This record gives sequence, C-alpha cells and structure tokens, in this order.
Amino acid sequence: MNKGKLIVISGPSGIGKGTVCKELIQKDDSVMLSVSWTTREKRKGEEEGVTYFFRSEEEFDRMIESGGFLEYAGIYGGRYGTPRDYVRRCMDEGKNVILEIETQGAMNVMRQEEDVCSIYLLPPSMSELRSRLVGRGREGYEKAMERFRCAYREIDLARDYRYVIVNEKLEDTVGSIMEILHGAYRNPENLEQIIQTLKEEEL
Repeated sequence: MNKGKLIVISGPSGIGKGTVCKELIQKDDSVMLSVSWTTREKRKGEEEGVTYFFRSEEEFDRMIESGGFLEYAGIYGGRYGTPRDYVRRCMDEGKNVILEIETQGAMNVMRQEEDVCSIYLLPPSMSELRSRLVGRGREGYEKAMERFRCAYREIDLARDYRYVIVNEKLEDTVGSIMEILHGAYRNPENLEQIIQTLKEEEL
C-alpha cells in the first residue's frame, strides 16, 4: 500500500475552501479531511471523531507539551489543533489527508513535515471575493469587510505554497487538485501578474 499525501489547503476567508474540500472528497475516495481536536463544547449533530475530537483544556495543554500537534490555534472561543499521530496513521493507511487551515497554521505544518502538498486558493477578483463574503450572510457587513481587508494582506503568502489555483469555478478547481495528486498540474505562468492585479484592485 502506498503512503498517502499530506495536503494543506488555504486561502482568504470567503474563498470557498470548505466547499472545495467537500466536493473533492465526494469525487475521490482516497481523500479525507483531517479531524481536529477542539476544546469547545459539542454542538447538536456533531460526532466525536467525525466532526472533531472534543477534549478538555487540560488534555489540550498536555498535547501541546508533548508536541502532539502539527499546528494549533485559539480562535472563536475555543482552541483547535491538528493531531500529528492521527494524520500520520491515516496517511499510512493510504489516505490523502486534507488540512483545511489558515496560513499561520499552514506555515507551521510546512516547516515540520516533509513533502507537504500545499495549495493556495486565489479569488478570480477581489470584487468577487467581497461579494462572496458579504453574500454568505454569516456575519454583519462590518465583520465581512474586516475579513475582506485582511485578504489583501494574505494573498501575498500564495507565493509560499507549492501550488496556486484561481478558484473561479468549483468543478475546475476540484479538477486541478485531482491533477495535483496525480502530478499533472502546473501553476499559472503569470502567477505574479495575477497576484499583483488582485492587490491593485480598489478596496
């Protein structure tokens, strides 16, 4: 059995990382989403070991001290971490494991692990990203715009990832990731121009 790949997928808030990951998993049964540890309370409909591994603050602290996380962060009223042994066990079983994480966590993983398949999703335009953030209705307008302004700073980090995909159409993005897994994808030749064009769009 071949060992699976470790896939890191990042991108600015509102880019559609969750939708892309869900579609990819449905199309390729060798791909799975990593399950994180969290210290927040379990919500209705969530399952232990499926949605998250629900752990106490003390257990989380012990995991940090033992070096058991690939990355971890404290956000939105709880802490979240990617358990190293769980990910490696799944990879040993031949699974391609996706970490859908923010850039800071992604950089930590890339520093620790060899041969990480790192993928950054860029928007087709900043106006499109703004429409997605405001239109999804998860938060108020001001909060959505705060996330949008952060995206201008974050897209520079795309250069630190092995692969970059412009997420314009879901099926094309998923197809590109499947090409990456089979060694057939090549980054856009005009990547620097794409990043600069996005950054030059008015806020």
